[in-house]
Amino acid sequence: MKPIDTLLTQYLHGKLDEAACREVEAWILADPEHRKQAERICRMEQYLGAAAEMRALSDREILSLAHRNMVRADKRKKRIRSGWLGAAASVLAVLTVGIGFLLLRPENPPQEIRNGLSEVKECVLPDGTKVWLNSNSTLSYPERFSRRKRTVCLAGEAFFDVQKDARRPFYVHAGNVMIKVLGTRFDVDAYAENTAVFSTTLEDGSVEMRYPLHGRKQTTVLTPGQRLSYDPEADRAFIAYVDVRSLTSWKTGSIMLDHTPLRDVLKMIGNSYGVRFIINDASRLNDSCSGTFVRQPVENILSAIECATGIHFKPSGSGPRSYIVY
Repeated sequence: MKPIDTLLTQYLHGKLDEAACREVEAWILADPEHRKQAERICRMEQYLGAAAEMRALSDREILSLAHRNMVRADKRKKRIRSGWLGAAASVLAVLTVGIGFLLLRPENPPQEIRNGLSEVKECVLPDGTKVWLNSNSTLSYPERFSRRKRTVCLAGEAFFDVQKDARRPFYVHAGNVMIKVLGTRFDVDAYAENTAVFSTTLEDGSVEMRYPLHGRKQTTVLTPGQRLSYDPEADRAFIAYVDVRSLTSWKTGSIMLDHTPLRDVLKMIGNSYGVRFIINDASRLNDSCSGTFVRQPVENILSAIECATGIHFKPSGSGPRSYIVY
């Protein structure tokens, strides 16, 4: 087995397969000291990335950034020695201060938003991007986005209205899936604990979804009205045209159904209420439902679906929020 520091570094850069990722995540969660070690490696990688960003800047950009940093650190005017040697030494000092500022600046602490059951939160990220976070979901993001890109991590479901910035792409990481955008409106469903299927639904603009498929990295660009569903366990992905308004109605605390297939209905209810469904007859999943439910108890919604479709629900006995569908 590779040293844990090496595995953590490869994990952060997305170079591990799914099984290895799960092992690393289990190791991090097993002990608070493990989490601290992972955070240390993450900070080190951030610092190295910042240094790499500096190397990618032009001399003019570096000098401008370093000058601003020096002014903040010391507003006193300093006399620069005359002559080419003094000028060269001054430029070297500016470069050193610029890189030192990036590497030694205060830590950019991660921010985190968590949602409980039957709860929707709306927040604004540091760049002005609006996010609606669905029930039982977590969103992590830095206090300040970098100069080159904007990256967030999602567990659960969220709808993003991304602030346009052509110079800084916006990335959403969800498990081993990555979505890249510049400015658009889309939904990401990544409830890994309920289902292995990850999906991205595009309302406006375009998104680029990257994921491993058949042992290779796959990239798919979506157009409005499309949803890409990716199942890593079955190693398959498929695109469908969907009713975006229905699938994103949870943003307003409601469930809006318009001839929506039962498989999607159950997923929406499961995500919003933390309910698990056990399907006895998979052929019924193609049946459709219509109706609008606004902040109603899950029992009322299931009762209405029973009346409309003839499908029945009963508690499974394995937990208070688990139902058998028959």
